[in-house]
Amino acid sequence: APTPRLPFIEAVAMGFHVTNNWIKDIAYSVKQVITQRFEGAGGPVMIISHSFSSAQMGLQAFLMFLAIISINLALLN
Repeated sequence: APTPRLPFIEAVAMGFHVTNNWIKDIAYSVKQVITQRFEGAGGPVMIISHSFSSAQMGLQAFLMFLAIISINLALLN
C-alpha cells in the first residue's frame, strides 16, 4: 500500500521514527546471530534475490529495501 502524503515536518518525523525502529530490529537480529539463535540469515545470493523481489513490487519497496541494507551496513561497520 502506498504511503500517505504527509506535510514535510511530519514526513521527516515519520522517517526518523521508522529508521529508529529498523535500527532496533537490525541490532536485535545481529545479537541473535552472535548468540546463535537466529535462523534465516542469508548471504549475497539472498540479498540479490530480495533486491529483485522488492524492485518488482515498485520503487517505494525497492528504496525501502535499499534503506534497510544501508542501515544494516552502518550498524555492522
